[in-house]
Amino acid sequence: MIKFSLYTFLFFYVVACNQARQSKAHTDLADESLSKIDIIEKFFNNDNWMAVKEKDTSYFYFSRNNNVMKIYNYQIAKGDSANTILSQINFLNDSITWNYNNSVPVFLFYADAKKLEWKKLSQNPDTSPYIYFNKKDSMHINAALGNERFNLIKTLPFSTFLIRIHYDYLHGTRFAFSDTSFNK
Repeated sequence: MIKFSLYTFLFFYVVACNQARQSKAHTDLADESLSKIDIIEKFFNNDNWMAVKEKDTSYFYFSRNNNVMKIYNYQIAKGDSANTILSQINFLNDSITWNYNNSVPVFLFYADAKKLEWKKLSQNPDTSPYIYFNKKDSMHINAALGNERFNLIKTLPFSTFLIRIHYDYLHGTRFAFSDTSFNK
């Protein structure tokens, strides 16, 4: 009877240690994923970015809410935001994923202060990224979404930009594209 109790104790001890190791490994992955969300947040700095493309101009606004990064991709029509597409970057199965434009699921493959690379969930790791952002300086980012290449240029803060773009539409001015700060 004592042997049985000792073996039972050892069995449960080994199981408990194994669960603790697995729990710590899961926590480490969550911490690593959280630090990558921090890198993404620092990369875009909660700023409004103008996407300069061949045929049209759109905007990206990145906003972090706890462990989720929301991305607003919008265009301007008649002095107001229009055609807004909301997507988000979040955790999925110990990876950071982005369901870009609600159609192309990608995962974060590489992240540092100067570059973010996203690959399709179905891609092999040795293929080229589907989405990438390469920061040139604090105001300019080279970007690619699929086969589309363009530049992002930092604009005014989101709320200020929307107010000025509406004012510009009403009065025929171009204050939204000026970095002038108006003070009382």
